[in-house]
Amino acid sequence: MTNNEQAQRAYLKENYLEIFKLKNNDFFGLLAIDFYLKEFLFFPRLMNLLASRNNLNDSKARNLGIVSTLVYLSAKIHYSVKDNKKTTFAADMQFPILLGDLLYGKVIEVLLSGENSDCLNDYLHYLQELNAAVVDHLNGEVNEEVLAELRYVKLALLSADLLGVKDEEELEWVKNSAKAFAAGLKKENISSALEQLKADGDFAFLANDLKITSLEDLERSI
Repeated sequence: MTNNEQAQRAYLKENYLEIFKLKNNDFFGLLAIDFYLKEFLFFPRLMNLLASRNNLNDSKARNLGIVSTLVYLSAKIHYSVKDNKKTTFAADMQFPILLGDLLYGKVIEVLLSGENSDCLNDYLHYLQELNAAVVDHLNGEVNEEVLAELRYVKLALLSADLLGVKDEEELEWVKNSAKAFAAGLKKENISSALEQLKADGDFAFLANDLKITSLEDLERSI
């Protein structure tokens, strides 16, 4: 493991412990949603690789990797409510919404406490677009493919843009990486090119379906 990889893991552990630690409760135990290790590693690894490949700011890459992960997870929690068929709204729907909102708040907190506060409006605009698309999807006006493009590809491209990536080939690589991430989560068959990306050493974790059920799981597995 390189010094950069060690620094990244230490950064993730420190920040995830702070973000997901709740008084007298475990964040992951409060939600009936499956979380996977790859969901906590994808954006940080993507940002770290982009910074290394394009000679960009490592510190900014680590910060944006955390923020984009929180944006992704908060949207996942909110989106999960659409699949809830129970009638006990207060217990089964409002609580996940509140925890999703908590992560939204963490996004703002992390950005404002670091050197990337100028990125806040970009993330807020993305969230507004995504939330509007979710509402339209629930009304039957937006299909699942459009929503998936927003949840994975657009967020990855936004992250790369905020980091300072401009090269078209690199941005195409970002798109393919995000598609591999999404396909891996859905356990779908994907193209040979994306299978190769998934098997690549830098993204080998995409093949790992380890579930995260507690904060201790997350800390131990990173």
